[in-house]
Formats: sequence, structure tokens, C-alpha cells
Amino acid sequence: MPVTVKQTAATRQASRNFGIASRKAKLIRQAFTPQLEINRDGALVNRLNKALITAGKDQWKQIEGFRFNKHTGIDKFFP
Repeated sequence: MPVTVKQTAATRQASRNFGIASRKAKLIRQAFTPQLEINRDGALVNRLNKALITAGKDQWKQIEGFRFNKHTGIDKFFP
């Protein structure tokens, strides 16, 4: 591992955005996955993080239709 890592402003911003999305995704997973009557798939963490990063700060419409697994979408909780 290098002793120091040179980060650009864009790298720091991307890191910040990833951290924000990861924390939001964790809250969503903790709130909803216990309510699922079937097992979640192994890729849920990455797919939800990606959906939130793509959606940006205030664009919650973009996660409309997100699926927790093949059978259960977000529409189960928000009809």
C-alpha cells in the first residue's frame, strides 16, 4: 500500500457521494428487509448503493421500481 494517496477534488466528491449513498442504503435495508417474507439476494447491497448514487441527492423518482429481489419491489411498501 502506498504511504500517501493523491486525491483530486473529484475523487473526494465521489468518495463523499458513495458514503452518503451507502448510509442511506443501510437505513433502507434495515427498515425494509425484515418486512420481506422471502430472502434477499446477495447483490442487494451493491444494487441499492448504485441506485442511490445514480439518483443523486434529491432525485428519489429514479429509485422508483427498485427491486429488493426478483419477487419483491419497492412498490410492496409504497403502492
